[in-house]
Amino acid sequence: ATPWWRLPSTWYQFCVLFVGLLALGGLAQAARVTRQDSWAGSYCYGSACLKLGLFCDVAFAAGSVVALFSLVVRKRGRGVHDCCSLLLVYARREEVDADWQRLWSHDMAFFFVIWCLTNLFRFFWSGAVGAMMDGKLDFVSVLQLTAYGLATALLLATAFFICFVCRGLSLMLDRFCMKAMQVQDLSQSVLEWNVLQAILRKACATIERTFLVIQATGFAALLFGLIDLKQSCETWDTGILFSGTCVLFAI
Repeated sequence: ATPWWRLPSTWYQFCVLFVGLLALGGLAQAARVTRQDSWAGSYCYGSACLKLGLFCDVAFAAGSVVALFSLVVRKRGRGVHDCCSLLLVYARREEVDADWQRLWSHDMAFFFVIWCLTNLFRFFWSGAVGAMMDGKLDFVSVLQLTAYGLATALLLATAFFICFVCRGLSLMLDRFCMKAMQVQDLSQSVLEWNVLQAILRKACATIERTFLVIQATGFAALLFGLIDLKQSCETWDTGILFSGTCVLFAI
């Protein structure tokens, strides 16, 4: 087997994890800056006074980092590589790869639309549009908006990966049931089931921790979002929560 440090996918996963850590640090810094004077927060960041620093943003970033870490640490990044390779080979053998590609393409389009919407809402409701037109949008504020875009992209990409695996497993199970009904050979069906069962165990072992992290992230973001909602109602800035609502809807 190829050592893990020679696989490009492994280094790619580590690089993505590093980007997630940078995004987490940026969003945590925004939350700290906007709450220096009071715990309720001012939602005023930088010279442009952008409405940033939500607690739910930090939850999204932290969730994406932990989810990515749960994937990377499995066999030092080989877990994802081996799982996808095994699923692809079996899908081609059972001739369900075309249907699988069609389904995950739709899922990818859905998550991409959600990511575009959440970042458009953030860009608009944070006041970045007005600050840009007035020439007050500084570099640090742009970095904060970029950090939010990266954090949500990583979180939604991780959720997409879970859907990607589950779509393939669902098609493989359907294919097995159809073949068992057509062939009606119990001994052959048992052999095929043993193979499919091994694939199911390997795939589920790869995404089980990540699935738990995604669900926990959604719950934590919802709780922090309620805190942000209470604080934003006091300043009539509830529009800044629309972006986080889109992410919660997707995951």
